[in-house]
Amino acid sequence: MKRVLFFAAALAVVLTACKEEEPPVVTPTNEEQIINNNWQLTDHLQIIGTLNNSIYDIVYDDCEKDNLYTFANPNLFVREEAALKCFVNAPQRDTIYWKMQNDNNLIVVEDQDTMALSVSSVNSTSLRLRFVENSITNELVYTKR
Repeated sequence: MKRVLFFAAALAVVLTACKEEEPPVVTPTNEEQIINNNWQLTDHLQIIGTLNNSIYDIVYDDCEKDNLYTFANPNLFVREEAALKCFVNAPQRDTIYWKMQNDNNLIVVEDQDTMALSVSSVNSTSLRLRFVENSITNELVYTKR
């Protein structure tokens, strides 16, 4: 009887010791979640205190709302005109330089203008970028397409 119990205990130890190890969970960086995806600007919030005021419909024309944006490697930010164009002769595609610093700060350079944004949040469906202009915090909300 002792032998059977000892054998059962030894078998239990062997079976649990041979358990396959789970691979470590790797959380992608903000940059990895942002790059090579098509993003569409779906809201622009101005944050004043605890109020989030959408200025999207006031500031953006329909010809801007349907555009797609891609943060591509190596460091090209691509703005793709969609069906509606604001100007007939506008190029279909426009590229701008961008870079990520410290996985949370995004720098976009267009001509002589530099814009610093911070990644407020990013996940598999949305991207939120913040910047401050005239002492007002703005948040650009993008949806993955």
